[in-house]
Amino acid sequence: MSEKNWIALLFVGMGCCAFPLAQSSTTGESNTELKAYQPARLTAAIGDSVTLNCFFNYTGSPQDTRMGKFYTKANGPGMDEAENVSCKPLISKANLFACELSSTITFLRPENETVYYCDVWIPRPQGTIQVTGNGTIISLYYKATSISIQVPLPLVSGEEAILVCSVSGFYPQDLSVLWFHRGQQVSHSSISNHISRSHNGTFSLRSQYRFKATVADNMAECCCKVSHPAVGWERATSIILGVNYAPSTVNVTSHSRLVINATLLLEVGSPLDVICSADGNPSPEIHWLTGSRSVWNSRETLQLTAVQKEHHGVYWCVAKNQYGERNTSITLVVFQSEASLGNPGLIALCGLAVVSILSVLVTIGCVLKKSKNRSSAEALTGVSQHSTFSHEGLAASPDEIYSVLNISTKRSKQQNPAPQNVDTSQLVYAEIMFPFASRKKNVMAVDDSSCDSTVIYDQVNTRSSARRNSQQKSLRSGCDLDMVQEQMH
Repeated sequence: MSEKNWIALLFVGMGCCAFPLAQSSTTGESNTELKAYQPARLTAAIGDSVTLNCFFNYTGSPQDTRMGKFYTKANGPGMDEAENVSCKPLISKANLFACELSSTITFLRPENETVYYCDVWIPRPQGTIQVTGNGTIISLYYKATSISIQVPLPLVSGEEAILVCSVSGFYPQDLSVLWFHRGQQVSHSSISNHISRSHNGTFSLRSQYRFKATVADNMAECCCKVSHPAVGWERATSIILGVNYAPSTVNVTSHSRLVINATLLLEVGSPLDVICSADGNPSPEIHWLTGSRSVWNSRETLQLTAVQKEHHGVYWCVAKNQYGERNTSITLVVFQSEASLGNPGLIALCGLAVVSILSVLVTIGCVLKKSKNRSSAEALTGVSQHSTFSHEGLAASPDEIYSVLNISTKRSKQQNPAPQNVDTSQLVYAEIMFPFASRKKNVMAVDDSSCDSTVIYDQVNTRSSARRNSQQKSLRSGCDLDMVQEQMH
């Protein structure tokens, strides 16, 4: 319900209450006090205007003199500076009047913030009627005219920094202050506030925020936010920090080749294009060194059209500002390609000659080896045609390998006669070479590099008879005897 509706209802109620008073006054009874309605609080900005109101009803005559004013406890009630009270008769009641006392205060100042009471006098023959109100509180406010953050220069990484938030022209005094650093609210232990009053009655604030600056604070945001909960206004301001610090990282890159483990490999005649970059605030100066001397006209970029052998070495990139310096190194390795060592045609001709010589030597070796193998095979075949060896029932020692070797020719197909006594006065022996790898039928290839030489001996009968029965005493070989048997058959 609006304020006007409330006031209208109040007038009606007061009229009803005042009606008996009016009746009593017509009968000669004295009525001296009435209660008026006043708004409890009025809020206005400093410098604005505000109107005080006091409403009441009473029963009387249109010819009554009605005087009133608003007073404070400081100056007290009285008839000085009294104003006329405006009254209007109510149609519903005879001799009932609805009255209003108003007073306007212009250009409000902080000293106008107090409680104002309504006081009305109505002199009558029956007695004076006095009307009083419960009082209206005037509350003043004023939004801050300016807010700013001052940064002492310079801010240096590792050192204490103090930011100052200045707020002026606000009212009332009880202001709330909050600081935010990189989006996080700052603890109250890091904040100190000082409030002072200006000549016009408003207040000023000086809030300090202390912290230790770091590299991460460079380009970070700090915000100061003030608000007045009672009045319902707030203001804020922010600043981007600039923190000075020495170079902390130095990087070296190359557009031509990849730098691996701080090493750059380049072929003689290749272009050199190496870039050095570093952080730091203010931006550091960059230059290249090799040994103890500066490199040719270089700053961030180390550049050459064609590198030579004499450019091989270690190069240092140095970044420096007034707060410190940092450096890094790169090793340049310059190599000569094989294609550039001589005449490519001559190199190819020499390679072809070497290959040809090696081919001839390999061919001669193969021919000699085949000839030697053929001679050994013929010698072995001759021995097999004149002798038949058998090895049976011999005990083998743990360190020797024994086997039964049967070698026969076409003439050995005849059945042997009964065993005869053997004359052991004569010894017939032969030397046989056993190969490892060959398994071809009717072919035994002899290879000195792959077989051991073993003497196979036996006691044989010297009789000229075609029947021979021999008992082989011993057979020892480093070759596979089963392979030999297979080749002989």
